[in-house]
Amino acid sequence: MEPLIKLHEDGLGNLRGRSPAMKQVFALIQRVAPTEATVMIMGESGVGK
Repeated sequence: MEPLIKLHEDGLGNLRGRSPAMKQVFALIQRVAPTEATVMIMGESGVGK
């Protein structure tokens, strides 16, 4: 079965990052992507959420 989102060495789809924080984000995306869960993305204004 083909993954919904292709995981790259330094990113996921069009997202890029190698920091531990970004790797956690990529892992969470992979975990919720195949579900029907609603996801709220929070952060400061103007940071490109």
